[in-house]
Amino acid sequence: MLTPILAYLLSVLLLCRIAFSQYSSDQCSWKGSGLTHEGHSRDVEQVYLRCSQGSLHWLYPTGAVIVNLRPNTLSPAAARLSVCIKPSRDSHGANIYLDRAGKLRLLLREQDQAQGKVTCFSIQEGSLFIEAIPHRDISKRITSFQYELVTERTGAGAGALAGVEPQALSAPCQPCSDAEVLLAVCTSDFGKNYLQTLYMHPFMYTY
Repeated sequence: MLTPILAYLLSVLLLCRIAFSQYSSDQCSWKGSGLTHEGHSRDVEQVYLRCSQGSLHWLYPTGAVIVNLRPNTLSPAAARLSVCIKPSRDSHGANIYLDRAGKLRLLLREQDQAQGKVTCFSIQEGSLFIEAIPHRDISKRITSFQYELVTERTGAGAGALAGVEPQALSAPCQPCSDAEVLLAVCTSDFGKNYLQTLYMHPFMYTY
């Protein structure tokens, strides 16, 4: 029969496994390939990124990808954020639009991306709609860019994308939720080592 302490620790181990499965995906960057949608050229994929900066790499673009960029903190200042994107100089294969309530506005044409210029827009203007351009040849194509969320007073083209440190978004301190505390414990070195030992030798902690 399990002691109360051992039963509690095993329940924490189970919760940590659940937390790991929920937070294992990278919420800052996205990599995809149109080869997985072969034969479905009109497929549209939704992507959600919740970091202050990251990147997107889309190999052999097919169909479209909607990229929803959000800050990782909730505060009134988040509504005043701007999004800056910098395409790679070898980026091609798709046009990049702003999508607001189903209305598209062209942001970057395929041929403009090779210049590698930083383009900024308000986060309230919508999501990024990246539409692949059909090609008959099988040459390698990749749509790739870096993004960064900056405060409006930082200015277009500023921030890490232009070689300058971005102005930090100030957010009020808030108490951590139970889920955030659990995730912090599970992902710490102490927590991982302790739980691994408990999992391999459960009777070491029987009282």
